[in-house]
Amino acid sequence: MLYALQDIDFDRGRGLKSFPVRFGASRTLSCVRILHGITVFALAALGLVLPLGSWYWLGWGAATGLIVWEHRLVSRFGLLKID
Repeated sequence: MLYALQDIDFDRGRGLKSFPVRFGASRTLSCVRILHGITVFALAALGLVLPLGSWYWLGWGAATGLIVWEHRLVSRFGLLKID
């Protein structure tokens, strides 16, 4: 949905019913934060339920770090740094 925010004007101009067009930019960003939080939590829960080992947790930490970094970039620079 973050990438769909980049095309919101195009979508509106073409009459497309994308999530950002329907709900607006700020609600889309809030939804993305919630969904990413659920993802991080669910992946952590999976790692606690299954014996996946240290490589899993290393990957989980890297993925979580990338998600946090992405949100910080969007908070600081808007959609300019999303690429």
